[in-house]
Amino acid sequence: MLVFLMLSKPRNSIRTRSPPTPPPAWGDEPNLNEELDFFVKGNISLEKSARKKPHPWIPDQGWEDLVKFGEVCNSLGDVPGMVERDGAKWKAWAEEDDPESRPVPGGLEDKMGDFQKLCLLKCFRVDRVYRGVTNYVTSQMGEKYVTPPVVTFE
Repeated sequence: MLVFLMLSKPRNSIRTRSPPTPPPAWGDEPNLNEELDFFVKGNISLEKSARKKPHPWIPDQGWEDLVKFGEVCNSLGDVPGMVERDGAKWKAWAEEDDPESRPVPGGLEDKMGDFQKLCLLKCFRVDRVYRGVTNYVTSQMGEKYVTPPVVTFE
């Protein structure tokens, strides 16, 4: 029945609809798949990046992920370079008890979407990604999607 209704509509009415806009939390639309791929996999290259880790407090894999993040989210500028130049600010942010709830250094807070912030969090604090994902889902979909159901045995 639904197929019949769709086929009976004039084609112009189907084509004139504007495509849905991406959620504001995502970055640039062409990078959606790349950002999601980065979040799931990180930097899986077997080769080390040409850029050397500038600060000892950054985890080795975190630096490799950060370099990859800079390539994927190039609209934000040279994020690894920002970390190299302002290491003290980035260290303070990364060592916060809840960096996922704090503004990102380097003036990036206004430039990046929530999902990009989640990807950046993964580079510095893998242990806080679970809480970051919870915050992301809550802000995008609502509290009901992260609240466990109440089960009563009566």
